Amino acid sequence: MVTGIDLPMDDCIHIFTEGQERLGKRISKMALTYVYKLPGHARQINLKSMKLCKDNESDSYYIKVHYSGVCGNLKSCGLPSQYSLRLKGKENFMYVVSKVQLDPQGNAGVDVYLSELPKTSAQLVSGAGTYPYMNITDSLDNALQAFGSIEIPLK
Repeated sequence: MVTGIDLPMDDCIHIFTEGQERLGKRISKMALTYVYKLPGHARQINLKSMKLCKDNESDSYYIKVHYSGVCGNLKSCGLPSQYSLRLKGKENFMYVVSKVQLDPQGNAGVDVYLSELPKTSAQLVSGAGTYPYMNITDSLDNALQAFGSIEIPLK
């Protein structure tokens, strides 16, 4: 699977010409890996794990989101974005994502900071809404995939 969630749109369903060119390159790199079994080309990026952590300097909590299949390092055009919290499946503005940063300790992670630690079960969502977008790619220009509500390990 190749995602185009980071590519510019012409309208609500069609990817802009420049985006189509990038998508075609992504597909060909995936084909080299999975169809022709050639090493060193793109791999499918998947959510691997989530872990709740505490930043002792700022006294805030964050979720370390780790991905598999990342080639090289993650990078972002602009501020990394498009993560949000849900409580019982709904947004709750008491608990929001306050900051997202690429994991400074590794090449396949994103740290998603929380405004406050939820007192009840909560879910993390990536690329939600009617105009989903994810501006984080790896060194081979493959974007992180969007994902639905995944339970946050609060302990």
